[in-house]
Amino acid sequence: MDRTEARLQHRPVDRLRQPHQLVVHVEDLIKASAGSRSADAWCRAYTFDAWNRKCFLKGATGQLLANARATRGVLSSLTTPTSSGANMYFEYFNNKAFPGDGFRVLSAQSRDECGSECWDLNQCAAFSFTASQRRCVLFDQPGEYSSSRGSNSGAKRQD
Repeated sequence: MDRTEARLQHRPVDRLRQPHQLVVHVEDLIKASAGSRSADAWCRAYTFDAWNRKCFLKGATGQLLANARATRGVLSSLTTPTSSGANMYFEYFNNKAFPGDGFRVLSAQSRDECGSECWDLNQCAAFSFTASQRRCVLFDQPGEYSSSRGSNSGAKRQD
């Protein structure tokens, strides 16, 4: 079995129906995750949490769950995991904002109104709302959030 390549399922929630597919090197991921030699024997997949900068090696693929912070990969010799049918919801981050201007900036009266705009768009993975400016920013690939007094954000998620 070729253990040098993996099919990367980069699945920010904007791509629920059409996940990106890239090629990465599993050996590099294993070395980056504590360099464990034993991981090479059982590692079939990984999840990389970009916001917390942590890579989790897995012995099985499981189902794909929507999570704006996660990138997943599987060995290229395995079939693409199925998408989860679990309910989607917003994970909220108070006094936090995602960086940048996203793919759309609009006016909203409340966090809930901003969230509703995001919810209705498959492309939208997350949003940031600043009440004092009535500013709603929609993101398809949100970066790591940071503290921002008066801003409230949300990201689509499945468990």
